[in-house]
Amino acid sequence: MIFDVEINSAAHYPAPGVVDLIVLAEQVGFGAFWKGESNSTDPLVLLSGVASRTKTIKLGTAIYHIYGRSPVTLGIQSATLQDLSGGRLLLGLGVANKAIAGWHGGVFDRPLKRAREYIDVVRKVAAGERVEYEGEIYQTGQRFQLSWKPSYPKVPIYLAGLGPQMKTQQTPLTGAHAARSCNDCHVGGNFQGLSSDCAACHLGEYQATTNPNHAAMGFPTSCEQCHNTTRWQGATFNHRFPISGPHQLSCADCHLQPGNLQSFSCTHCHDHDQPTMNDKHREVQNYSWSSPACLQCHPQGRH
Repeated sequence: MIFDVEINSAAHYPAPGVVDLIVLAEQVGFGAFWKGESNSTDPLVLLSGVASRTKTIKLGTAIYHIYGRSPVTLGIQSATLQDLSGGRLLLGLGVANKAIAGWHGGVFDRPLKRAREYIDVVRKVAAGERVEYEGEIYQTGQRFQLSWKPSYPKVPIYLAGLGPQMKTQQTPLTGAHAARSCNDCHVGGNFQGLSSDCAACHLGEYQATTNPNHAAMGFPTSCEQCHNTTRWQGATFNHRFPISGPHQLSCADCHLQPGNLQSFSCTHCHDHDQPTMNDKHREVQNYSWSSPACLQCHPQGRH
């Protein structure tokens, strides 16, 4: 298990010392350093200092609120820190509260809509896209685009929330979802009632699979059992027999009954001569001519 660390969001510790502490945190194996904002020291400034002194530890904002800077500015900052750190930024955002909004001359209203539009602009800017955004709350004007091509255009974005609507945003904006526009999933600006089931959006991909054929083999449509939002291809799942060497086969080669992955056959593939195998296993206790018995004695597929 890898642990993260949050340091100095209340700014009780001198900023230069925070950088020194995170150098030590990286050395002892912490996975990420998270820094909050409010009226504390600026997260991205500190994270930039940490980035220049470290190599592997992730750098997170927990959280940066949306009232302190325009989404275009944060997109520029995110792309810059991604380049500076080698793609280690984890961008945690939130809508803050009435007091913080007031500090920055903002109005605390429609938090869910604000967050969605803000994130949409940040993501597009940080990716180096041409942005001409016309939302209900945020507009960017015409023809904005970074003057350079960012090396890490996909910034992981995490949305913090306490209210019931925020907490029901069940699909994390990470991995492949981090590169999508809100309108890709919320057609026509409808943010209510969208299913959180992966198959609601990915059913066509599920049905098009060939190796393995998910539909033919009866794989569940709850895709998150094997996949996650950062690793759609090359999914991992609990397959007790190693799929390696000569056993890199189609599922149907061993699981002969469509939809029944509990049933499998070893003898079908290896086509042993039963009398000969019976003779070879004379001294093997509890030997039987069956596929479950083969697996029990040869769990790694070796003789």
